[in-house]
Amino acid sequence: MSRLTQDLARDIRQGLDDLADIFIYAQQNNSVPWDARGWSSPIDLTRVSADGINAGDILVSLFCETMPITPKAGDTIRIAGKTHSVISVARDAVGAMWSIQVRG
Repeated sequence: MSRLTQDLARDIRQGLDDLADIFIYAQQNNSVPWDARGWSSPIDLTRVSADGINAGDILVSLFCETMPITPKAGDTIRIAGKTHSVISVARDAVGAMWSIQVRG
């Protein structure tokens, strides 16, 4: 990993310190919450379509390195005390981030 990449990763991690806690509850064992690092944002309404994106859906971006599990549809995610259902999961090409569509 290059020095620039390491510095960027460090800066991003430091910037996340002020974000709300995100917990994912894996379908395999709903009683165990996995703490994860990342952020959430509303999905742009222009993306609401037949692709399964509804108004009010949220995009959750999580660092893969902070999760010992692979999230999947059917899991639940708790953000700032509110529970959401996982609708879809994708991993970026580099393998650094999970992009998770949630509803609820």
